[in-house]
Amino acid sequence: FVYSGDASEQNGDSVFLDVDRMKESVNFQQIVRGHAYPLFYDTLFLDLRDALKEETKSARNRGDGVWSADVSVIGATDNTCAIRIELACCRMNDDQLHNSDDPQSSQSVRY
Repeated sequence: FVYSGDASEQNGDSVFLDVDRMKESVNFQQIVRGHAYPLFYDTLFLDLRDALKEETKSARNRGDGVWSADVSVIGATDNTCAIRIELACCRMNDDQLHNSDDPQSSQSVRY
């Protein structure tokens, strides 16, 4: 979690993060304002996750920030929202494979 200003702890100190302290974080404020989608690690404590989840629901219900144009639940229906994905492929040619110092290496390569 990220905080603005000076911390009362020294670098490397152990810190217990409770809900009240988390609410002071930049991370939480981004959720409050609708500037971020929530993404939780499995190891995030349940009370912290619940507080983030509830604030996310509030921001979504108000239509704040990213939620004003969010269609992740209803699905995109406008063709202007289409995303173009291009895949780049890279393939070594036979000369590169066979110029290895290890004669076994070219035999294990599959296309």
